Amino acid sequence: MNATISSSSCAAHLHARPAFSTRCDRRPGCSRTQHKQAFRAEASYKDQVASVSRREAALAGLGALFLLPVGSAQAGLLGGPDKNEVYTADTSLLLEKVKSGLDLPKDASNREEVFQEIKEKTTAWVAKYRRGAAFQGRPSYNTTYSAVNALAGHFNSFGLTAPVPKKRLDRIQKEITDADRALKRGR
Repeated sequence: MNATISSSSCAAHLHARPAFSTRCDRRPGCSRTQHKQAFRAEASYKDQVASVSRREAALAGLGALFLLPVGSAQAGLLGGPDKNEVYTADTSLLLEKVKSGLDLPKDASNREEVFQEIKEKTTAWVAKYRRGAAFQGRPSYNTTYSAVNALAGHFNSFGLTAPVPKKRLDRIQKEITDADRALKRGR
C-alpha cells in the first residue's frame, strides 16, 4: 500500500472493518477519493497476498507428492491389497472360527459368546462377498456360503446355545472341509 493512503483516516478505517464487508461507513475526515484509493489499495493487497499463498500451497503440495514413498504398481493411489488375498484371508478366518465353534463341547461356558461372534463374522462375510460377482462362481464361496447359511438358520430357529443335530453337523463340517480345500487350491 502507498504511504499516503495508509496515513489517511480511511485506510485505517478499512483495516478495522471485517474482511467480508463490502461498504464502509465513511468517517467525517475521509474524502471520497481517499476512500476509493484506500479501498482499491486494500483489494489489490489482498489479491497479492492470496495469489502468493495459493502459489505456495500448490508448490508445497507438489513437493509433498514427490516425498511420498513409492508403492507397488498394483496398489495405485486408491488401491490396497489384492482382492483375492483379502477374500482368501477372510474366508479362512471364518472357516477356522466355525470349525472351532463346532468343536466346542455342548456344556462349554463360553459357547454362546463364541457362536455370537461366529454369527457376526458370518453376517459380515456374507455382506462383503455376496454381491461380488468375481467370487460367486468359486467353489470355495458356494460351499462356505452353504455351510454358514445352514448354521445361521440353526441359530435363528433354535438359538445360540442349542446343539446342532448330528446330521446337520456332519453336513456343515463336510462343507467346511470342502471349502477349505477349494480355497487352498485358489478356487
